[in-house]
Amino acid sequence: MTVPAMLDHLVYSVPDLDATVEELAVRLGVWPVFGGRHEGRGTHNALLALGEQRYLEIIARDPSQPDAPTPLPHDLDGLTSPRLVTWAARADASHPAGDGDASHPAGDGDASHAAGDGDAGNAAGDIEQRCRAAIAAGVDLIGVRPLSRSLPDGSLLEWRLTSRPAAGDGLVPFLIDWGAAPHPSANAPGGCRIVGLRATHLDPDRIASMLSTLGQSLEVEQGSLALLATIDSPHGQVTLT
Repeated sequence: MTVPAMLDHLVYSVPDLDATVEELAVRLGVWPVFGGRHEGRGTHNALLALGEQRYLEIIARDPSQPDAPTPLPHDLDGLTSPRLVTWAARADASHPAGDGDASHPAGDGDASHAAGDGDAGNAAGDIEQRCRAAIAAGVDLIGVRPLSRSLPDGSLLEWRLTSRPAAGDGLVPFLIDWGAAPHPSANAPGGCRIVGLRATHLDPDRIASMLSTLGQSLEVEQGSLALLATIDSPHGQVTLT
């Protein structure tokens, strides 16, 4: 099993945040913490660290925002059961995520990812350059935009990401830049670690080509659409789909 070197976080869409948090606490042995609300976007989330600078974002419709615009991000409209819908990749290629574990081959967001040429530099420059390169290569991106989340302590967490329709049915990541903000994994409960990420798709060659164009890698096999994450936890190894 392998984990993409630039993995930042997984996006797990669920119909009910509290119910899924309780379910995951039983399955994994670690209780996810409430992350906050995406004001004006109609969603809220909970977080669980998956290693250094990696985490699981559990996202759901926020009932306290009844007038949120539609459609909601991450396939939340009409969702009836939890599903791993996509993943995020770090914008700064010179600082890959991960804790150096041998399983590595070297949340928050509602949009996707950009290409890169591996140039070093600050993350802000990376995300802009990679977005332009991806668009030039024919990837369906809108550009880079700022987003934020209201934290439980009343403060505001801000970041930037690339925006687009769900590329590759969610199997192609979106690019994220946290800037000077603390990485969400730093304040999320620990004890779990991602050890594998893979996918299945009816047209794996097309997905592989898109990933390659964007400078990302992910094991994709023939089959019905699915994103599968294997997590080491206090209760043993668990696979989320």
